[in-house]
Amino acid sequence: MKRLSSGIAFAASVLMLGLAGEAAAATVQCTSITGGGTKVSSVLAGTCPGCSIADADKAIDGNLNTFATITVPAAVEGGFSLRATAQRGIAFAAGSKPGAVVRITKATSAAVETRGIVRSYLGNAAQNEKEFGSSVLGINIVGSESGTFVLPATKTFNAVEYAVEGSFTEYFVQVFEFCSDTKKR
Repeated sequence: MKRLSSGIAFAASVLMLGLAGEAAAATVQCTSITGGGTKVSSVLAGTCPGCSIADADKAIDGNLNTFATITVPAAVEGGFSLRATAQRGIAFAAGSKPGAVVRITKATSAAVETRGIVRSYLGNAAQNEKEFGSSVLGINIVGSESGTFVLPATKTFNAVEYAVEGSFTEYFVQVFEFCSDTKKR
């Protein structure tokens, strides 16, 4: 099988907002999981009336100006995830740093208990997982938090998933891109 382009390397300026609201710019090189038969799948878990995932394919288009949007309009308990799976025949090596370029917006000041998770898969088998607590995400305040959430891969993988689990109130998550590898520049 002829190997098609498994990704587009590009530089992304990601604005990182601290709890005090101060900004510091970080530049990350993301090798996008895109091309050929690459696909994205989504899951809404638990009770989530009015929850939606829009434009999921934009999380695998190689363009950091477009994004998939996950909307949680009311107080809910559960979770959601997006997973990018590379085209058939493509796998990424252990030692890379897969992840997702994400912006999380919390519209109300209600307390939430959440955790963000980046997972890698080979087929349907989980390979690696890294959890980011709510204090790391800065989501216990009103406003936005952006970043590239990265997982050190110790096993071969062909899919990367970004998931958030817990209690939510008026939450919006934008997934700009899934990366098969990331590097700080």
